[in-house]
Formats: sequence, structure tokens, C-alpha cells
Amino acid sequence: DGVWLKCSSLPTSMWLAKLLAACCAASGGNLPSTLTEGATVSIKSTATKKFCSSGADGVSCSSTTVGKEQVFKVKVDNGKVGFQDVNGKWCTPTPDGLKCNATHVGKSEMFNCYGIAHTQTGGLQSSDSRKWCVIPGQETAIRCGEDTMRNVFEFASSPSLTSILL
Repeated sequence: DGVWLKCSSLPTSMWLAKLLAACCAASGGNLPSTLTEGATVSIKSTATKKFCSSGADGVSCSSTTVGKEQVFKVKVDNGKVGFQDVNGKWCTPTPDGLKCNATHVGKSEMFNCYGIAHTQTGGLQSSDSRKWCVIPGQETAIRCGEDTMRNVFEFASSPSLTSILL
């Protein structure tokens, strides 16, 4: 369900053991270790190699450095993840973009995050629409309307917003 490889459908030959382990780790709410309740993280696109920030047009990944605009507070609920931007707004995944303008976090603002074992990276999927978040082509904006996980994001621990703002 939403995972690009179904663990049960893979043959269990030895040469696939590592792939099987990675797949099964990715399929079960395996959050990157940095995504914990109340944590502050930067989100970096492995496609653009740039940090993501929240703006009027949504979240785009075009910054080479981490400042207050590039830090998000994490909410974890039942294996799903929500992100709050520097203005205290919650991010909602849509096909038009990842927009951070919700005042409350609900099901629409939560993501499934399929972590890649032993890394701080993972793919983001809207828990509502089950659509994956990607950065199309040469764009920098994150859009959440894909049927497959084509982009992976890195979630690095960042100092809290308070210490960045001081």
C-alpha cells in the first residue's frame, strides 16, 4: 500500500536479501530517526541538493543554507508526520504544491514517511490522498500528486527555532 515494492511479492533468494530488508523496513512506518515528536528539522531535497523553505507559493527547495525559513517543527502521530513552518502554520500536501497555511494539524496535514533504513532520508506521501511528494523536472517546488515515490528528502536535525531566532 503505497510502497514501491511489496515485501511479500519478492522472491526470497539470497541475492535479494538486502533489497528485501530495505523494502520491509520502508513499508512499516519506519520514520527517519530525526523525525520525532517536537523535533526541529531542515528538509533537503536529494533531487535539487538544496534546503526547502516555506513561502507564499508553498514549499520550494532552492536554498543552499539553513536559516529560520528552512526549519520545520515535527509532529508525530500514530506513525504519521506533520510539519509546521516558522510562522506556526501546518503544511498540507496538494498537487499544486506543499502549502503551509493551516492553523491546525489534522489528517490532511499528515504524511506517511517511508524512511530508508539507517539514514535520515525518506519519501513523503500524503496520508489523505496517498499521493507522493516530488519536485517535478527542473522545478524547485514540492508537489504532492504522484503515484510513485520518485524523490527522497533528507531530514536533518536542526537547532530549535528559538535558538535560530535569538
